[in-house]
Amino acid sequence: MINYGLVGYGLNGFSHVMELSKFPILQERSILVAGFDPNPEATQKLKELNKVKAAESFDDFLDTPELDAIIINSPTRFHAEQLLLEDTFNKLYR
Repeated sequence: MINYGLVGYGLNGFSHVMELSKFPILQERSILVAGFDPNPEATQKLKELNKVKAAESFDDFLDTPELDAIIINSPTRFHAEQLLLEDTFNKLYR
């Protein structure tokens, strides 16, 4: 089972989750376990999903022990910083 997290849960992020859940090969092999979005409305949507951690910060999101993979769906201007933080996290803790 691949436990994945999603950064950025706007319309496009929601679409990613819905599309991933439709692929037969992934349906019983992957599950969304955590998400982060700085927008309170998006965070509320995350909280409404069963068994999904709605992280209060990107660092809190990275502290999710179940994470195996991360989908970065935030605005492009944040990608580099988030990738560097994720890379540092993986080197230190994984």
